[in-house]
This record gives sequence, C-alpha cells and structure tokens, in this order.
Amino acid sequence: MLPFLQRLRQRKIVQWALAYAAAAWLSLEVFDLVAEQFFWPVWIRQGATVFFLFGLLITIVLAWYHGERGRQKIGMIELILLITLLSLGAQSVWHLRGQHQAGETSELSDPSPFRKEPLPANSVAVLPCLNLSKDEEQAYFADGLAAELITRLSAVKDLRIPSHTSSFSFKGTQLPIREIAVSLRVRHVLECDVSGDATRVKVAARLIDAESGYTLWSEAYNRTRAKLFDVQQDVAQAVVGSLEIELRGRERQLVNRRWTESVEAYDEFLQGIRHQLEFPTEEDVAKAKQHLERAIELDPGFGRAYARLAINWVIAGNFQFESAEIAYPEVKRLANKSIELDGDLYEAYWALGWAKFAGEYAWAAAEQDFRKTIELAPGEWKGYHSLGYVHGALGRLEQGFMAARMAIDADPLAFYPRHGLEVLFTRQRQYEKSLKVVREQAELFGWNPMMHVNYAWLLAHDGQEQEARQHLEKADSNGAQDAASQLGIGIVLAILGDREQALAIAQRWEERNRISNQSFWLGSLASLYALIGDQEQAMQHLLASRDRQEMWMVFLDDPSFDSLRRDSRFAALVSELELPEDRYLTLGQQASSD
Repeated sequence: MLPFLQRLRQRKIVQWALAYAAAAWLSLEVFDLVAEQFFWPVWIRQGATVFFLFGLLITIVLAWYHGERGRQKIGMIELILLITLLSLGAQSVWHLRGQHQAGETSELSDPSPFRKEPLPANSVAVLPCLNLSKDEEQAYFADGLAAELITRLSAVKDLRIPSHTSSFSFKGTQLPIREIAVSLRVRHVLECDVSGDATRVKVAARLIDAESGYTLWSEAYNRTRAKLFDVQQDVAQAVVGSLEIELRGRERQLVNRRWTESVEAYDEFLQGIRHQLEFPTEEDVAKAKQHLERAIELDPGFGRAYARLAINWVIAGNFQFESAEIAYPEVKRLANKSIELDGDLYEAYWALGWAKFAGEYAWAAAEQDFRKTIELAPGEWKGYHSLGYVHGALGRLEQGFMAARMAIDADPLAFYPRHGLEVLFTRQRQYEKSLKVVREQAELFGWNPMMHVNYAWLLAHDGQEQEARQHLEKADSNGAQDAASQLGIGIVLAILGDREQALAIAQRWEERNRISNQSFWLGSLASLYALIGDQEQAMQHLLASRDRQEMWMVFLDDPSFDSLRRDSRFAALVSELELPEDRYLTLGQQASSD
C-alpha cells in the first residue's frame, strides 16, 4: 500500500485532480450562465457536466503516466484507457441527448397547460382585487392595482408570478384557493380588496399559503390617492420579505419604482391598462390609446405611459387595426422615448422588439430586445413567447419550443403563449399536434370566428375535408366578416380545391382595397393566389406585403407558398430577409414537383 501512495505523490495525482476540478467548476459556472442566456437544451448542460466528469478521469490517467518528470512517452495501455474514456463520455452525452428528445416529444405531444411538478416554493399568484366600492367606475382602479403588483413582482428573478391573463381568468369565480394555486402552479396566493372614493383609497391585502391555508401576512392601508405608490411598494416588499427572498440591486429598484408623481396621469394610465387587459378589439385599442395619450399629456415625463402606448400600437399593427406602415414606426418612436426617459421598462423593450421583428425583419436586433425583456421581467410571458417566434422564424425550432414552454409556464392560462406553441407545431407541419393545442385553447377561452377559420385551415392541411368545411360554416354563422377571417376562409377553400369560390373572395377584397384602402395583409392575398395556382399574382402580392412591412414575412415557411419556392424572386426574398435558405427553399419540395 505504501509504495502505491508514494507513486501517487510522485506523480502528483492529487495536485492534477484538484487543479482540474477548480478549472472545471469555473468553466461549468460560465457555461451554465451562457446556456441559460441562450436557452440551450437541458441535455447540453447535462452533457457538459458529464464531459467534465470524464475529463477528471482522463486527467488522472494523464497524471499517472506523465505526472512524474521525464515520462512523456505514450504507451499502449494509456492510449487504450484514453480512447475508452473518450468513447464512454461521448456515448453518455449521446444517450442524454436521446433521452431529452424522447422526453421532449412526449411532452410536446401532450401540451397540457398545467405541469405536474410540485408547486414551487417561491411562487405567488396575484388575484384580481375585489372592488368593494359602490362606484363601478372605480373597478379599473382595482384591476390596475393588481396588474401593477404583478408588474413589480415579475421583476424578481427568484419569484414565479403568473401574468395577469392567467390570474385574471379567476375574476368573479368562487373557486377554493388551493384549486386556483394548482391551476396556476403556485404555492402562494395574494388577495386584495379595494374601496374608497376619488380622494382616498382603502386597500386590504393578504398572502396565503395555498397548501396549508394559513395567512402568512396581511395588512390594511388607508391612504390618499397620491400615496398609492407607497401601497404598491409596501405590498410588494411584504410579499418578498415573507418569502425571504433577497432583492438584488436592479430588482430592488424595479420593485420600488415610482412611475409618475401626477395622480391624474396615473389615473388615466390605469384606465388605459384596463382596456389592454381585455382580448384586443378595435374599440378597446382606441379607448386605451385615448387614456394613455391623456396620461402623457398630463405628465410628458411618464416613461411607462409611453411604453404602454407603444404596446397599444403593436396590438393595432398585429391585429390589422392599423396598417403596418403606420403602426410599427409609431411603436419605435414611443418605445425609444420610453427608454430615453426610463431605460429599465420591459414593456418598452418588448414593443421595440416587435417593431423590429414584425415591421423591419431585423431578427438579431429583435432577439436582443426580447432577451432584454426577459432580463427585466423574468416572470412575464411576453419575452419568452416573442423569443420563441424569432427562433421559429430562423428555423431554430428546438429552442423555440423551449421558449414557448417557458411562456406557458409563466402564464399557463394565457391565450398567446399557447398560440406560439401551435405556430411552432405548424412550422414543423405537425398538424395533429397543432389541432390539439387549438382544441385546448377553445376549452380555455371558447371558440371565436377566427379560431374556427384557423382550425379549418389545419384540418384542411391534415386532409380532414369534411371537418374543415364544418368549421368554415361555424365561422360564417358566428359573423366572420372581417378581412382576416374572410381571406382565411378563402385560403381554406383553395386548399380544399374550391378554386372559383376562393378566387371570388380574393377579387372581392382586392376591389375593397382599391375603393376604400381598407387595411388588411396583402400576404393573405399572396397565400390565396399561390394556392389557386396564380404564381404571378402570388409573388406580386408577396413582394408588396414586404414593401408594406407586413408581418407575413415571418411566415414564409407557410405551406401555402410551397409552389413558389423554386421561383427566383422568392429565393431572392428569402436571401434579402436573411432567412435560412436551406429551410425556406426546400420545404414542400415534393408538393412543388407534383
């Protein structure tokens, strides 16, 4: 035994191992930070750990044979050991990758809005505040208070806060706290009620442990409207303190931020926010714009009002309430002004990212803004959801799925994160999985005309003609008369082979566009003409869609365009937009050759 220990000392095995362990630990810390920033798959992170573990064994072998000065020659046994360890390490990493992909396939095949893991300890759902005032006009104040608490707490990286769309889905319900907590995957629930009048406000708040039912903290506040910010700060600090979370510098600043000193401006801001909490309609967008512009008029230095107004223009552009040529430049102007006034507002970076993504097709710049959104509000779904869109457009589908799952986890009952997941499945042309996501959306939010059209589109691509026609009838019977729905119906009819009907719809909306200059996406007409077989009209409208800065450029992998992929103009468009040609020009080759 003693000779063996003496040989260990001579060959400096321990010194080599300790030096390697220190270097490996530092490398893993840096690697994990980079992997988290770029949403690398879990198997890559695990594989790095396995790699460094096998590296330790290789270091020991090298030390055994070369740790003693003068022994530099590589022997056969050493070479066999090194090859064996490298081979085992590579097999282990490959096995991890296979397990991850199998697990991911299983998880994505059942995209449930609720996850089954234990409820995370540092997690809080902020429920809508009850309006105890007799004045229903004060309801916006109660909704705004809860939404603002969510915004403040979402800045805390170590705290999971479901976004307002999930929390507000329980507004007016009488469900037990435990059931709400399980649905939102949170351990704690923050309740509040509001009463008062135009000058004073009374707020009662309590933090409840959903598992035990015990109240961890409660407080009542009786303040003037001018002291509302103090209430928000006190409640947010109390939640963080009760969960024993230590705030970092920027987190502390964001949790305690005062957006404006003007009570009147903030009152207008809350009314604007309330209209943005609803599913977008042209009327709500107009009302939100009115209140937010009034807030800025009352306080021109109100940076967050600029940010929310920028978001309002994103909604107007994305939902075709306003032309992209007008909407997205306005988004950039307002978002940049917000950042100039207050550089740490996640809403401003999110809006700016959408202007670059949907209006300028500046993929890298948009990705940077969405990552900044996540950095500033790690508990919000918007950054993850939008980042998933960038990954999807650039063909990085695995990273897109990861971002989409993170968005759903942040807000499991919100519509758009699940829509992002459906879009990713559709990019892969996995229509059965896309259909399943839409069905789950319908169960959560109910059917609307556009959902019937989208579902019919997926059914048509999946070869389910009868079911597709049934959903087109439901869309018609539910009043799908807007441009997006009607053109969508025409696209489905074209897929189903009803060329004359589809052409009539295309011509009717082209005529409306000439007469009234009605705003709708020319990309939809391009899709329709491509399916009808009129390649020239399809390319002309597609290029016009690009010129009008429409969001259709994000979806050039749409199967409607398969017949255009060999057109030199389509290839030039893909190259101009710096999209991956190996993906966009090879999709649907079989369909094109047929």
